[in-house]
Amino acid sequence: MSKVLGFIRGYDHDTWLVNKNPLLSSGCRGKDIWRPPESDIIKLNFDASYLPEKKIAITAVLARDSRGKVAGTDTYLFEEVGDAFVAEARACERALLFARMMGFRRLIVEGRLTFWRWKDGEEEYAGTGLQVFRIL
Repeated sequence: MSKVLGFIRGYDHDTWLVNKNPLLSSGCRGKDIWRPPESDIIKLNFDASYLPEKKIAITAVLARDSRGKVAGTDTYLFEEVGDAFVAEARACERALLFARMMGFRRLIVEGRLTFWRWKDGEEEYAGTGLQVFRIL
């Protein structure tokens, strides 16, 4: 439960940082800079945190406009999640459902999907890929 609360606190802190400086993502590691979308387009960023021992995932969605202002946020708890890839896929799904609920029509959806592979009967980390798609 402490990991879940830590994730939520971190997400809340990220939202505060984005509001303080909307053009920089707080998730920057010195090279990733958030770029605003074109006018009249909403950019959705999604992510998930997966706790394998409890088979739960917490997803987060952050929507920003072309000025970098937060247009909305969403978090969701999933139970009985099989693996990290499913958690990330569910985060993407929640981002799209959130956009529909908010009435956003023109979107850029961005998130990182973690890829796993089987090696010697064990699941191992294979890498992370940036997933970006436009709905205009």
